[in-house]
Amino acid sequence: MHISGRGAGGPGRTRAPFAGAMMAALGMAALATGGVTAQDPSPTSDTSGPIPEWTPAWSPGPPDATHEIRRDTFDASGTWWTGSDDVGTSRVTFGDLRWTIAQDGQSIWDVFDLPLPLQEARVEASVVVEEGTGAGGPLCAGSDESRRAIWAGVNGDGEWLVGRIADSRVQVIERGEMPIVRRHDVPVGAPYPKLVTLECTVDPEGVDHYAVWIEGVQVADVVEDEPVGPFLRAGLIASADEAGLLVVFDEFAVFGGPEALGSPGPSAAVVPSPSSAPAP
Repeated sequence: MHISGRGAGGPGRTRAPFAGAMMAALGMAALATGGVTAQDPSPTSDTSGPIPEWTPAWSPGPPDATHEIRRDTFDASGTWWTGSDDVGTSRVTFGDLRWTIAQDGQSIWDVFDLPLPLQEARVEASVVVEEGTGAGGPLCAGSDESRRAIWAGVNGDGEWLVGRIADSRVQVIERGEMPIVRRHDVPVGAPYPKLVTLECTVDPEGVDHYAVWIEGVQVADVVEDEPVGPFLRAGLIASADEAGLLVVFDEFAVFGGPEALGSPGPSAAVVPSPSSAPAP
């Protein structure tokens, strides 16, 4: 089966909605089914005083890429594609970027160009699946994310996922149960955005190395022998099993390794550029 798509937007960013059957090789069940459920509730918070801002306690160790290149808290529109079409809807509201996918088995991703090629790129986003079945999270790519990219995400059933985009097909490489992380800044049992961190590294041996953290806890360490890097683009993806998937992102950031010290530095501005994804 083939997935066709088109891009919209303009310089430095590509938005590619894809219609058709997702996961042709692995099957639609590769992204877990089921509605939104509360994930690993934390102990009751002490509300007698101010709650400190939560920061991840990286385990077993933090990512290597630490130079911040870009951050977006979605406080204003204009950073990402917004609007509606037959694939879905994208809107920025109250500090969130909200993507709804309108039909079964469809995916949306939106990326922008990095200021320079990176041998090491860390892309992270706070993500929650509010409705429907499917997953969402950050991605990293070379010059053409529709041809090949790596993504990491969470679904509404308490799972993390690591996958690839290969010739406009969304695939899952690994998946597992969400780690239990104590949070004192959210109500007990409430679904809340999980920090999904994807670090993409070019290995000198001619492979790519991908590490994934959920809420600061490392859950995956993947080696791919079909390299994507050096990494030229970063962004977000949402992939639906069924129509009605709603994925909410409430923060996004990109970091680089030592070579990123020569980049322009953090910025939330993304200038759109027209692009289109060719139909296979």
